[in-house]
Amino acid sequence: MKTFLYISGRNGTGKTCLLRSMEKALVERSGRGCVICTGTETLVDEMVSGIRGSNMEPFLKKYGTVENLLVDNYWVLARRPHAARIVAQLFHDRISMGRLTVVASDLPPTQVKEINDLFAEALFINLE
Repeated sequence: MKTFLYISGRNGTGKTCLLRSMEKALVERSGRGCVICTGTETLVDEMVSGIRGSNMEPFLKKYGTVENLLVDNYWVLARRPHAARIVAQLFHDRISMGRLTVVASDLPPTQVKEINDLFAEALFINLE
């Protein structure tokens, strides 16, 4: 079963709206505590706080163990390769545990080199 979904499309094509609809459906099915829908900026801010405090445990527990993780605006990581590698590792770990990870980005998947190795495990939706 595929547990990694990559949604791409230009600005205004409905990626965020689709994520919010997925969040609502997942919450109705599984409960609020089983779903996190967040922006990449928030994800990276929490990751950096963990790195600065030398304690990544809260970050990894929050985002690594939640059953369903939906991440918007992945394109933000295009200029932050170190952060992109850490987030890609988080996604890889989630996939290996069978946890759903959905990513929305303005960038097509071919321009996201940090997660290239995950593409064999991914479903892609292009909203253009």
